[in-house]
Amino acid sequence: MSHKTMWMALGAVLAMSAALGAQAQQPVAKPATTPATSEVEVMPIAPMEPEEAKPLLPLYKKKLVTSAFNIDEPAQVADINDIARGFPRELAERLQRSGKFLVRKADTFLGSGMRGDTPSLKMIRQMADANDSQLVVSGTVRSAEASVEKKYLGLWNTDQRDIEIDLVIYDGATGSQIAEHRVEKRVKKDVLVGREKSFGSKNFFSTSLGKAIDTMLDQLVEEVDVDLTDVPLSAKVLRVNNGQIILDAGASSAIAAGDVLAVYRLKNEMPITTAQQAIFGTTETRVGTVSIAQVQPLFSIGELSVEARASGIRAGDIVRAEPKVEARAQ
Repeated sequence: MSHKTMWMALGAVLAMSAALGAQAQQPVAKPATTPATSEVEVMPIAPMEPEEAKPLLPLYKKKLVTSAFNIDEPAQVADINDIARGFPRELAERLQRSGKFLVRKADTFLGSGMRGDTPSLKMIRQMADANDSQLVVSGTVRSAEASVEKKYLGLWNTDQRDIEIDLVIYDGATGSQIAEHRVEKRVKKDVLVGREKSFGSKNFFSTSLGKAIDTMLDQLVEEVDVDLTDVPLSAKVLRVNNGQIILDAGASSAIAAGDVLAVYRLKNEMPITTAQQAIFGTTETRVGTVSIAQVQPLFSIGELSVEARASGIRAGDIVRAEPKVEARAQ
């Protein structure tokens, strides 16, 4: 074999070796896998729907008046200085501090103040009118009985006292009952208060019963707030003149110029009652709207809509806020 032939053979071997090396460096293709099903279905993702709009009431301050509370068992509260007026007075102050209400305090009873007395529609309306209020808050101290339990042949006594108070909210225009609540507490040891401690004073709230009443008051403030959240502001028409009306609610109730309120006429009919003579209220008809043009601290002036003017609106009729539909925050 000549040198030329040898070099040619060696070149062929080297070329083959290089080709094999290059093939080894290439990635090996994986065999195709068969899917579990012949077709893979991709479900489309539905676009998110905006949350349903919720009717919202304007944040007006509603006027309410608290009356003196009835006492079912006067002898049981003989050690408490004027709970009949002290309890609703303290309740009124806490409701006022909440910043959501304009609160009046009436020291008179809604009725006779005697056990079992149910206020009439006329009494409720008179209380609301006399105190320029949309709502009337009343109640009853049902029980404040103290007891002594003897143990161990009479050597040990456990003082105990149960206090039970009802609260009722009425609509001042119709006399209907909006809500009712009962709060109860039991205290032990040092259950007597002493009439020298003024109701609502620091000394009063330092007693066992005073601490319990303090908790009951806070609970009722929360209950009233929840009850009246969805009750719209209602104001009375004081005067009608050439398509304008004057309302008994103004800047102190958070009414502003440009607000639009609904106008209702009260019907001269007997109130709707149940078979047990519970008052549901009186009927009314929506007759249009009023647009507030001028606002003073305690009253406002508005322009009646065309249909409201034609309805014969008169003093004593009602103007009421209506829910506005606003989208919730996303």
